Amino acid sequence: ACVTRSFVFDASVLVDYFEADLGATLRLVSAHGRSLVPETTVLELERGSKGERRRRQIKDAKLDICLPTFKQLSEGGRRVPGLSFEDHVCLIVARDLPGVCVANDGPLRTQCMAAHVETLRGLRLLLILFEQGLLSHAETARAGQRLAIAGRYRQRVLDDFAAEMERSIGK
Repeated sequence: ACVTRSFVFDASVLVDYFEADLGATLRLVSAHGRSLVPETTVLELERGSKGERRRRQIKDAKLDICLPTFKQLSEGGRRVPGLSFEDHVCLIVARDLPGVCVANDGPLRTQCMAAHVETLRGLRLLLILFEQGLLSHAETARAGQRLAIAGRYRQRVLDDFAAEMERSIGK
């Protein structure tokens, strides 16, 4: 995946990026490709304790808020085990573009794979920016640490991220 692809962001990744104060990093993605957040995901974020700030953070990060079609909303209303309505709509929007679903949520990633929708974790997005020269090694490492703290990632996930970053240097 390169940054020029269309990315559809799930709430899980956005929360981690915003809690890690990485809105500027999301702006980099938006400057080099299409970055979308379904309105259903925005509404989901607004229900949280920091909801009033989330829509502003999304706009500040230059992410485009998209309105799912009636057909997409209707399909999203069909129950899929393990997925919320908002997650299901995110998958459908990514599938219909076609785009890449950026999510840390396990059940959403599993359902995306079953539907042949490409997925990326939030940390992987940092590696793409690094590989394309949009973030330095130090910036990528710092951003990865901040995401890991904000998202309470397991040490193994962070170790895998560091190893992949080092492999990217050798490419």
